[in-house]
Amino acid sequence: MSSGINPRLKRGLWLSVGLSLATLGFIVQRNHTQIWTVYSDASPLFLAMALLSVVVSWVMRALRLKVITNALDYQVSTYNLLRVFVASSFAGGVTPFNSGTFPMMIYLLNRQGLPLGKATATTAVDAACTSLIYLLLPPVLFHLTGLSGAWGTWAAVIPTLAILFFLGALVALTVHKKDPDLLSWIKRRPTGARLLAKSGREGKVAAFSEELRHLKEGIRAIVRSGFWSLLCLLLSTIAYWVSFLAITPMILKALHQVFDCGSIILRQMVVQFLRSWE
Repeated sequence: MSSGINPRLKRGLWLSVGLSLATLGFIVQRNHTQIWTVYSDASPLFLAMALLSVVVSWVMRALRLKVITNALDYQVSTYNLLRVFVASSFAGGVTPFNSGTFPMMIYLLNRQGLPLGKATATTAVDAACTSLIYLLLPPVLFHLTGLSGAWGTWAAVIPTLAILFFLGALVALTVHKKDPDLLSWIKRRPTGARLLAKSGREGKVAAFSEELRHLKEGIRAIVRSGFWSLLCLLLSTIAYWVSFLAITPMILKALHQVFDCGSIILRQMVVQFLRSWE
């Protein structure tokens, strides 16, 4: 990754790092005895497996970004894409409502030589691939583990909301195909124009229309790149989620906690799903 990050961005990141470390230090200072007691009895094997799961999830995301950038005819090394993903994840973790992840990824991909449009397309396709899990895994967990009560409800609600979201995206893509200027399309309809005027969100609609254009560009590039690219995209997505969702169970296992694996995985899904809507 090339050097020369925007100085204001760099100062903001360092400030966030400092605040995060200060908070962590405060927590450790007040609870160091309990923390030491818990982790001194932890299983080194399962802690190592949890760490390995973290690294594997990072690598899988980098490989998926590699597939997407190759489809867009830009060559970026897997190592640099790994750095892009880790830096973007960090930016999301230290910014309010996880808001810094995608802007940082677009910025860093642009620093790697991708034009802004291609960087946005890469980010949009990557996010869409990650979100597909919400359609598939919660119903599987529901049937395999027999989750009931609140978690059973979540197992039904998440895919339902995800389906509605993807149907809405499909409608938006269809409209966008007929009229690439989504803002003008809405304004030409009296009801849409009134709602838009009341909400004052013309800028957001225009930005959404541009994101749809980049998403379509990325999807077309992936489809054109052939069967093997699609297969690699699928396998890297599956491997990412398997390794990511294994982290918490491994940590709990290392701490000798008794837990229901399906319930823990669904809890992680709920948290990730809610973060994606922040």
